[in-house]
Amino acid sequence: MAVALMISGCTDSRTSELEQKMSDMGTRLNEMQSTVDYQRTKMARFQVEKDRYSKVYLDTSSKGFQRLDTNCGTFWVMLDDIEPYPDGYKLVLSIGNPYYAIFSGMKTLTRWGPAFDGNVSEKDVSAYEAWEKTLKEKEGTVTHALRPGTWNKMTVILAPAKQEDLAYVEFSMTVEQVKLGDSKK
Repeated sequence: MAVALMISGCTDSRTSELEQKMSDMGTRLNEMQSTVDYQRTKMARFQVEKDRYSKVYLDTSSKGFQRLDTNCGTFWVMLDDIEPYPDGYKLVLSIGNPYYAIFSGMKTLTRWGPAFDGNVSEKDVSAYEAWEKTLKEKEGTVTHALRPGTWNKMTVILAPAKQEDLAYVEFSMTVEQVKLGDSKK
C-alpha cells in the first residue's frame, strides 16, 4: 500500500510538471504566432512601399494625374474618361511622356474589383489576401508609340465589370522599345 501511495505521489508530481511544460509550450507557441503575424504585416507594408509607384490607382470619380514608374522611366497617368461598354467599361487614359524618347511596345496590366474594406484589422493579412483574389485582371499590348513630351491617349477595356467593380482600379505598364532621335541631324 505504501508503494502505491508513493507511485501515486510521483504520478501527480510528474503530471503537474508535464501540464506546466505544456502550458509553457502553448504560451511560447502563441508568442511565436504573434511574431509571425507581425512579420507578415510588416512585410506587406514593405511590399506596398516598394511598389508605391510601380502602379497607379485610378479614381473613377475624380481627375488628376499620378506618377508611374516603369522599367524604362517615369510616366504620368491620368484617367480622362470612363464610358459604359458591352459587359463592362471603357477607360480612356492619358499617358504623359516627359522624355524626348519615343516609347513603344508597352505591355499593360489592369486589375479591378470592389474596394477593400478598410475597417478590417491591420493585422488581418488573410482578409487582404482574400480580397486580392476577388480582383479581375487583364493584360494588354499598346500598339501605338508614346510620343515625346506630350500626353498620349490609351484605351483600357474592363470586362466583365459592374459599377461596384470600379471601386478599385489598378494600372501598371512595362516598355519594350525606346527610340531616340538621330544624332547626325
